[in-house]
Amino acid sequence: MTLWRDLMRRWHFARHIPPRQIGARFALIAKRKWETRFPPGQRQASIRFRSDMPERSFPHYQRPVSHDETGWRFGFLGREIAMTGDINWRLPADDPATQLWRMNLHYMEWVEALDPETGLAAIRSWIAANPPYTRESWSDSWNSYTLSLRVVCWMQFVARHRIADAADVAQSLGEQLDFL
Repeated sequence: MTLWRDLMRRWHFARHIPPRQIGARFALIAKRKWETRFPPGQRQASIRFRSDMPERSFPHYQRPVSHDETGWRFGFLGREIAMTGDINWRLPADDPATQLWRMNLHYMEWVEALDPETGLAAIRSWIAANPPYTRESWSDSWNSYTLSLRVVCWMQFVARHRIADAADVAQSLGEQLDFL
């Protein structure tokens, strides 16, 4: 497709978008750039885990994930990736074409298939590797949809395994919910 045809196709699409929506998109982009340079102050989390947490009312969702002494293996969207050592939260690459695969990794629905120690280690790995308000963090790790799924999965994991002494996880959950 020629450059001219591409520009015309984009124009014919964009001319139907209300100006208010375009303005809101530019405002959001500017806000994200501002917060990357000047992150807002984080409030303290007020989440506490209780020892009498309720049981889940539905079975956990199985995702193809495995962990052994050599590393991790994840399979999403028909693509399987093996990682030696710790989880690489930026794989398969910082490429827009693989963003959906990375988002599946960051959803962390797969954590529920793990034992308590391995699952808690994966959660702590995510916390250490994914601080808020970093460049492009909003595109996968701190994306609103990804974040909303992840916090539910973490809370379900904590409740299922009756984990009551993970202050760092509670703090991260509070930060993520505050961010959302």
